[in-house]
Amino acid sequence: MVIVQSWARGRMTRFTDSFRAFWLPALNGPGMLRLLLALLVWVSHASRLEVGGPAVMVFFMLSGYWVTGLYLRHNGSIASFMLDRFLRVWPLLAIVAILTVAARLWLDVPAAGHLASTLMLLGLATRNQDVLGVAWSLDFELQFYFALPFLMMLVAPTGVLVKWRALIVLLVATPVGLWLMYDQGIATVLALVPAFGAGLAIRLTGWTCSGRAALASVIAFASFGVICLLVPELRHILLKTPGVWSPADLRICMAWCLVLVPYIAWNVRQSPPPVDRLLGDLSFPFYLLHFPVLSIGTAVGLFAPDWAGKLAALLAAVTLTLLVYQFIDRPIEAWRIGRRSRLTPALAE
Repeated sequence: MVIVQSWARGRMTRFTDSFRAFWLPALNGPGMLRLLLALLVWVSHASRLEVGGPAVMVFFMLSGYWVTGLYLRHNGSIASFMLDRFLRVWPLLAIVAILTVAARLWLDVPAAGHLASTLMLLGLATRNQDVLGVAWSLDFELQFYFALPFLMMLVAPTGVLVKWRALIVLLVATPVGLWLMYDQGIATVLALVPAFGAGLAIRLTGWTCSGRAALASVIAFASFGVICLLVPELRHILLKTPGVWSPADLRICMAWCLVLVPYIAWNVRQSPPPVDRLLGDLSFPFYLLHFPVLSIGTAVGLFAPDWAGKLAALLAAVTLTLLVYQFIDRPIEAWRIGRRSRLTPALAE
C-alpha cells in the first residue's frame, strides 16, 4: 500500500511539474489566445451565441500591440512596412477565397459575396460582399496597418506615447468613425480606434500587469456576459436575435472588451513554449477556412444541422487548416520573411 501511495505521489508530482513547466505556459500564451479567439468565432457561426464580435474585437486589440511592435522594429521605409503587412494578410486570403468560390461552383452551391470585391479587400466591410464571411475584419486590419505610420507620427513621434495627443485622437476619431459607419454606411478603422489603440498604448507604455489584475479583468468580462444572458433587454448582445441590432451595440462591444485590457497586457508578456507560436500561426488559416467549410458542407448535406454535424464540420475545418498551413501558408510566410530580411536584415519577426 505504501509503495502504491508513493508511486501515485510521484506520478502526481511529475504531472504537476509538467503542467507548470509546459501546459500552463502554453494555455496562457498569446498564440493560444489567438487560436481560442478563432474558435470563438466558429462557435458564433455554429450557434446562437454572439461571441464572434467580442472575439474579433480582442483580435484588434492584439493587433494594436503586435503590429505596433513590428513597426517600431522596422528599419525600412513606411512603404516597405505597409507592403510587408499586406503580404501577410492578402495572399492566403486570396487563395482561400478563390478555392471557396471554386468549391461553390463545383458543388453547385449558390454564390455568396463577390470574389473581385473580396480580393480588393480595402473597403470590403463597407461593400459587404465577402465570399468568406469573415474577411470583412481583415479590411479593418489592413486599414490599421496603413494608418499606423501616420498615427505614430501624431501620438508617438519619438516612439514614446504622448498621452494628451493620444486622448485627442481617441476623442475625435472614434465619434467620426461611428458617424461614418452608421450614418453614412462607410466602415473605417476610425470607429475601432479604442480597440486598436488599447493594444498600441500597451506596447508604447510598456505596461506590465499582475496576474491578479488580469484574472480580475477576465472575471469582470465574464460577469457582464452572464448579466447579458440574464437581463432580457441586454440578451441580444450575446444571443443572436433576428431584427435586433443597434448602433449602440458596437460601442457596448468595444467597452465590454476594453475591460480585458489588463488581461491583454498580462498575456502578451508571457514566455510560452515554442508550440505557442504554432498555435498562433494556425489561427489565421482556421479563421479564414472555418465558415466556408461549415456553410458549404451544410448546404450539400455533408454535415447535419445538429451539433454532431457541426462538430464534424469543426474537425473538417481543423484538418483542412493543418493542410493549408503546411502546404500554402508556411511557404508563403517563408517567402515573405525572406524577402523582408533581404530588404531590412535587422528586422526580426
